[in-house]
Amino acid sequence: MLDLRKKIYIGVGVVVGIILAILLFVLIGGKDKGVAGDADKTGNGPTEYQPQGDVVDTVPKFFLPLVKENKEPVDADEVYIKNIAKTFVERFETRSSLNDNTHIQDAEELATGKLLSWLKTQATSENSEYKGVTTKVVTSTVTKFSGGTAEVVLDVQQQISTQTEKKIEYKRGTATLVEQNGDWKVSGWFWD
Repeated sequence: MLDLRKKIYIGVGVVVGIILAILLFVLIGGKDKGVAGDADKTGNGPTEYQPQGDVVDTVPKFFLPLVKENKEPVDADEVYIKNIAKTFVERFETRSSLNDNTHIQDAEELATGKLLSWLKTQATSENSEYKGVTTKVVTSTVTKFSGGTAEVVLDVQQQISTQTEKKIEYKRGTATLVEQNGDWKVSGWFWD
C-alpha cells in the first residue's frame, strides 16, 4: 500500500506534468498555421505558405539582437582605423607601477617611429607603492579621413587603483594616424 507521502508526490508530479504538456502544446504545437502542404478549408489540396505579419514578429524577443541594425553603409577602412586607435590607447594607457613599462612595448608595434621615441620618454620608474591604470575605450569616432591620414576621437574610461583606493575617470583624447607602406600607424596621441 502507498503511504500518504507517496500519494502526494505522485499527484503533484501528475499535475506538474499536465501543466508542462499544456504549455509545450501552446508554445510549440499552436504555431503550425500557414505551413505549406496543408489542405485549405475547401479540401482542394495544398495551399501556399502565407506569412502572418513581419517575420521578426514571430521570433521570440530573447533571440533578437540587443542593438538596432545600422542602416548606413559602413566603411571598412574607418572601422579598421578606429580599431587601431582603440587598441593603441588601451595598450599604452593601461599600465602599472610594477610591470616594468610593458605598456610601451605593447603599443610600439602600432606607433610610427617618431611617436615611438616619444613613448619611450614616458617610461616610469618602478615604485614600491602600487598604482595601476586600466583603460577601456568607450566610444570612438573618425573625425578626419583623407589622403593617408586620419584622426580619431576616443572617449575612455580609466580605473585608477592604488593600494588604498579605486576611482574611475572619464576622459577624451585624439589619436592621429598615418598610412605607411599600406599599414596604418598611430602618429600622435593627445588628451583633450
